[in-house]
Amino acid sequence: DDPRRFGFAYPPASKTVLQQTEAALGFALPPSLRALYAEVANGGFGRVAGIQGVLEGYGRRGDSIYANSDDTIVAHYLWRREERTVPLANFAGQWSQYDNVLVPAGTWPEKLLPLCDLGCVQHACISSDEQMYMVAPSQDDAAYVLVRLAISFEIWLSGWVRDEYKVVYYGSHAQEV
Repeated sequence: DDPRRFGFAYPPASKTVLQQTEAALGFALPPSLRALYAEVANGGFGRVAGIQGVLEGYGRRGDSIYANSDDTIVAHYLWRREERTVPLANFAGQWSQYDNVLVPAGTWPEKLLPLCDLGCVQHACISSDEQMYMVAPSQDDAAYVLVRLAISFEIWLSGWVRDEYKVVYYGSHAQEV
């Protein structure tokens, strides 16, 4: 966070690391996200907790205050989908007027990658088609709220790193402020 600092703490991910990441996930990274990891940095930059890295990047095992913690997007995705995954298309017709849907605990949308911890148990996520979502707790422990943000990854990233906007969750809906 020092303004005199140049560059990133984590160098770009190699082609091999990106291939290993995609093999571990079982699908290809969204193209813009893959380019970010390959050409800019392997996570560890941006607001709040920063973009999580892929394998060998920001959040890797031993890189946390918790010795055995793995906070890469790979570990988060595999942990969240542990019980079962469902296609995002399964939620068609269920979105509320606030563009959110309740998702049962133990279920995770396929190919939805937790990208950045936003604090307060909220996570920014990216889908394979580069649509941005936010995951937030619901009032019921048996579910969580998946909020569809009306922006692409590139627009989200651009505004997010410049602190141009914040998405805040208010019980029943997300709101840009």
